[in-house]
Amino acid sequence: TCLQMSALEVVGPSLNLCEIESI
Repeated sequence: TCLQMSALEVVGPSLNLCEIESI
């Protein structure tokens, strides 16, 4: 899902959500 959120990364702070899921 991290890659999918990558697209939203440009639109919003999706990177944060991705980091949380990483843990």
